[in-house]
Amino acid sequence: MRKFYEDIPLEYYISTKRISESYSATPNPLLDHFISQLNSGKSLLEIGCGAAHFYEKTEAKGIIYTGADYSKDQLAKNTERFPGATFLTLDQIKTVPSSTFDFGLSLYVLEHTTRPLEHLNLLSRLVKPGGLVAVICPEFIQSECLSPSVFFGFTPRRLREKLQTLSFLDFLAHCCDLFRVRHQVKRILNAPPGSFYINLKPRVLYHSEWCSDQDAVCFTGLRDVRWWFENNGFSIEKTSEEFRESHPDTTKYSMYVLARKPLS
Repeated sequence: MRKFYEDIPLEYYISTKRISESYSATPNPLLDHFISQLNSGKSLLEIGCGAAHFYEKTEAKGIIYTGADYSKDQLAKNTERFPGATFLTLDQIKTVPSSTFDFGLSLYVLEHTTRPLEHLNLLSRLVKPGGLVAVICPEFIQSECLSPSVFFGFTPRRLREKLQTLSFLDFLAHCCDLFRVRHQVKRILNAPPGSFYINLKPRVLYHSEWCSDQDAVCFTGLRDVRWWFENNGFSIEKTSEEFRESHPDTTKYSMYVLARKPLS
């Protein structure tokens, strides 16, 4: 995964740009709620900012924005495009003193990290006591759909295509993997919260045609993220569960936790 992120294909940022534009075109109640909590003059840290699509929303609200990410090349592009923001590498953000920012945001990033607990620890450490931390990411556990990153069989093709091309061994291996992964998801649901299951075979490592979330390695879910915040003394201000009846299509595939850091 490190090698992939050191040389990210162009399609990756094209895809994230398209997804970001769809957020702007279609109301996202989870993201909109977090934006409604932001106050002018306050500071915000986004870890895993990518191409910094979220910056424009913070700029409109007078927020002092800092974005952190892995790719130095992308951060340089961000700095050129958004001179009013600050961009740091992940190594640099780790040296920033604790309790620096008023808000912390992880926007569709947690699913891409092999160390989700480290990611949450870093984000929460850098937020001031009493500050708000928001995590928005896919709901891969309590969802009808599996992560697009799961690799089935021997080749990165659809099950139907394998059958149509008479690739019977690949077809059977695909079916076995599908059963195995669904069984693992059931095991996660029956396990105590906080498991943060890691997918060791993301499709992006098998030269498949690029699509969104093929590099997702963590099976993220609301119950695990909520457990982490509660276990670390945060008070839960809002979750996607509260949007479920009014926005079932959004909460079916995405989860949201807004938590306040304890004062001491």
